[in-house]
This record gives sequence, C-alpha cells and structure tokens, in this order.
Amino acid sequence: MIDKLNLDFIKETYLKEYEIAIETEKYILDPYIIDWKEYLPEIDFKLYEDIRRIGVHLYPKYPVSNNYFLSFGNPFLRIGIDIVKGDISLYNHRLKEIKSKGWTVFRLFSHQINIDAQSFFESKTDYSCLLNDLDFEEWKNFIFKNHQMNAECLIEYLKIEYFS
Repeated sequence: MIDKLNLDFIKETYLKEYEIAIETEKYILDPYIIDWKEYLPEIDFKLYEDIRRIGVHLYPKYPVSNNYFLSFGNPFLRIGIDIVKGDISLYNHRLKEIKSKGWTVFRLFSHQINIDAQSFFESKTDYSCLLNDLDFEEWKNFIFKNHQMNAECLIEYLKIEYFS
C-alpha cells in the first residue's frame, strides 16, 4: 500500500502539473498520475472512486507542505479531505499546520466512508423513497445538513459549494 508509494515522485509530479495548469489557466490536474488502486489503502480508494464518480476535482495524496499530505486536495481552491487514521491528537496538530497554510480541510473517519449516501439517508429520515427522488431543495438540504457525517454527502456538498 502507501509504504510503496514514492512521495517525492508524487510531489514532483503534482508540482509540474500545477505549474502547467497555472501557465495555461486550466485549473485541473491529471488525477491519474499513477495507478491509485495499487497504492491507496482500501478506504482511501473507495473515497477516490466516489470523488471521480461524482465529478469533483480532488487529487489523492496531495502535498500541502514538505511534511504533510492531504488524503485528497485541490490546490487551486485550497480545499481538501483528510481521512483520520490513528491518533486524533496527532491529526489535530497536523490539521492546525495545514490550516495555517490557508487550506480548508474536511475530516472524515472510515465509518463515514463505508456507508453510501442512500443507506445513510434511510438511517436518518422517515422518508420511504430514494434520496435521489427528493426534489432538489430537499436533497440539497439533506446534503448540506449531513456533509460532515457522510463521505458521499461531503463530496456532493463540495461539488455544489466549490465546483459549480
């Protein structure tokens, strides 16, 4: 998994991609710089697939400093998602450092990634319909209310707030 990942290669490749994007004013990076399935832990890869499916430009293992990488980040908007693994106090120190560089970071725990938005919706409401059957305003209200509690809700929230 991640221990096989050459983080220096990731930094260098993203830096080159970033410079080209700035120069051409096309503020998108190539998300396929490596075969992420081979290198990302299973939970990260599941989130990566959701990000790609929903169509949000967040890039795996995005470097925000020499010491820290976000699980997923967008350098043009300075937003990211970080999956908490291990000691929360170490995570909080890391988060403080990343935020000091002007990034907005949304935190997820693995259990928030493992449940799809429909199952989450069913567990949180009395509706007897599909989440996608709601009218747009009801759907958006549910997404916004729950974006910090479910990964798919967060990605949809980011799509509306940052990528529309």
